[in-house]
Amino acid sequence: MSKVSIRGTEVTVFTVNKEDYISLTDIAKYRNAETPADIVKNWLRSRSTIELLGLWEKLHNSDFKLVEFDQFKYEAGANSFVLSPKKWIESTNAIGLLSKSGRYGGTFAHKDIAFEFASWVSVEFKLYLIKEFQRLKEKEQEQLGWDIRRNLTKINYRIHTDAIKANLIPPELNAKQVNLVYASEADVLNMALFGMTARQWRDANPGEKGNVRDFANAAQLERLRKQANDIDLRNLSELAATKTVIESFKKAINELTVRTKGDAEIRDTINLRQTRPFVVKDQGYLMAKKSIFNRVIGDSPFELRFASFLEDCSDVAAYAKNYLAVHFKLDYVKANGDISNYYPDFLVKLADGRIVVVETKGQVDEDVPLKMARLRQWCEDLNSLQSAVKYAFAYVDDESFQKYAPKNFRQVLEGFRTYQ
Repeated sequence: MSKVSIRGTEVTVFTVNKEDYISLTDIAKYRNAETPADIVKNWLRSRSTIELLGLWEKLHNSDFKLVEFDQFKYEAGANSFVLSPKKWIESTNAIGLLSKSGRYGGTFAHKDIAFEFASWVSVEFKLYLIKEFQRLKEKEQEQLGWDIRRNLTKINYRIHTDAIKANLIPPELNAKQVNLVYASEADVLNMALFGMTARQWRDANPGEKGNVRDFANAAQLERLRKQANDIDLRNLSELAATKTVIESFKKAINELTVRTKGDAEIRDTINLRQTRPFVVKDQGYLMAKKSIFNRVIGDSPFELRFASFLEDCSDVAAYAKNYLAVHFKLDYVKANGDISNYYPDFLVKLADGRIVVVETKGQVDEDVPLKMARLRQWCEDLNSLQSAVKYAFAYVDDESFQKYAPKNFRQVLEGFRTYQ
């Protein structure tokens, strides 16, 4: 809360949801310091007052109760009509007036309404109130500007000191040595600007709280910010810092620009029998009986072991290795922010007709959770668009596969539930 003084009368001002409210009780004291509440009630008895309040609420309050307002407007002006601020607020759901209890309570009104009340009390008082209110707002803006500059300097200072820790302090130093190096580097700016170190300032000002920068003026803070920026620019020219900045911006930009929108739809289908012949590298393979491709070429020994497992599963009707020539791929956003394509490893058709897309992995990388999230979304979308075939997915890692040694594919679906 803030206070402004108008001709010997202190008037309280406070902010609610970025809107300024002024004490009508304090304004009323200018006319009658003993019973200001009666002044407010007398003002509320007027029909013109009720019309003013109602118009303001219609413009600013979508929850304003018009039926109750019309009833008050009809009764206003009669000798028997009495209305308290609390009754007005509770009956009409008004927000232009506030009724507060307690030591610092009273009736408050939005500044638009408060100025009209002040005019009713005294036109002269209203003019002085507007002038002092504007002066208060200007002072708050000046303070806000100083706070912004001070906080900006703090942020730049934090970046600078973190840079000192990361780039200038050798890792082999002990804690005491680190503190000495850190303090020396950080005080370079203090000496250049204030002519003293942080410790020298504290010794010279034992009764003050904070540090030397808390007592800097706007010009000093601006100079400090520029000096810190020069050091930051030097540190940012390092290769590691440049790479970090680029990757961070890339990730942030992708988060702002890559959005999943629109409805899922089936635009095309893939028929494995129509896959055109293709050339593969000379590497390990398995002669397949359940696959449409006569050989399963493994990109890793684990893929070949998993293909052999599928051959032996009684609940697997058929399967296929997802070669590049099949053209089954899913787009996804990688951990570094790039948009890429993901090719699952196996397509498995079970004896009950279900299709399971399987990803096998020897070593987990940072993109695996993102790939699995995309695959899960693909299965959910496809199952929601058609009911002829049920699609599912499974993530099978080499370590768990060797440890649990499933005997059939049902045990794979039951035991390998990661990312489900």
